[in-house]
Amino acid sequence: MNKIFNIVHDNIPNSQIISIKKLNIAITNEVYVCCYKIKNNKFKVIIKIFGIDTDKFIDRKKENIIVKVLSDYNIGSTLITHFTYNNKTEQMGRIEKFIDGKTLSCNDINNKSIAKLISKKMAIFHKIEVPINKEPMLISMINRFFKMICCDIYKKQLIINGVNINDITYCINFLNKKIHKSKSPIMLCHNDLQENNIIMTPDNELIFIDMEYGGYNYIFYDIVNHFYEQCFDYDINLNPYFQYNDNFPSIEKQKLFLLEYDKYNNINIQDFCDELLIYKIASNLFWSLWALLNINNTTQFNHLKYFLIRFDLCYNLIKSY
Repeated sequence: MNKIFNIVHDNIPNSQIISIKKLNIAITNEVYVCCYKIKNNKFKVIIKIFGIDTDKFIDRKKENIIVKVLSDYNIGSTLITHFTYNNKTEQMGRIEKFIDGKTLSCNDINNKSIAKLISKKMAIFHKIEVPINKEPMLISMINRFFKMICCDIYKKQLIINGVNINDITYCINFLNKKIHKSKSPIMLCHNDLQENNIIMTPDNELIFIDMEYGGYNYIFYDIVNHFYEQCFDYDINLNPYFQYNDNFPSIEKQKLFLLEYDKYNNINIQDFCDELLIYKIASNLFWSLWALLNINNTTQFNHLKYFLIRFDLCYNLIKSY
């Protein structure tokens, strides 16, 4: 915990630490809750230390802009400061005001009443204007992931359970041909709206956190990607530290979600249904490449297993197209 003491000491003058607790809700980063006092006043903050080398595929400048805008709108985490830690690795991080509430569970996001709240919040979120590149980021991120994978000789020659680099190329080319015909509106998207990135406050208000993959994108993707997160439970304490269940929302649940969304941000439900399969492919391809890129990550999360499940879903969906 010495590094947390140093980070707080360097970035919050005159603070006296009361307690530090590590949270096991992050897959890539280290996240801590720190309580401290200045004179007789007590405060609580979240300290995030970004994973080593994650800045190679995450645009931290863009992330910080989004966090700042959401903070100004009072609908996201409140930014306190950024920091760089450790002269050798130069790990970056951020200190945010602690949000009183609980992160949702996989069961929560499958709950109809909570899904309705998520739909409303997502519709409002999508309409926010942020001064960043407004081109859809999906394909550019997939291409960036793939380029980084190809630069790694081991991963380029990788053959796991029959999956090789040619299979991945095939999937990317397929998506590239289809996605440009999409009728989806392009707006600010979270792009990683899984259970641990949604906090419910005591007054039942939802707050979206962790904007690492945030940016302008196809809103159909953001919605379908969230639907897929209902299939993955990350609150698992044994290898592979997640559980996959074939629990993609039924057509009825999808329509309920979309009808609620449409109350706050217009959406063409027929276009969404027509393009559902394409965005299911996109979600699985994106996160399979993410997992492959992180396959040597030292965190306990089993990226290899995650890659195999996500890529298998992607490949089979293309075959069924």
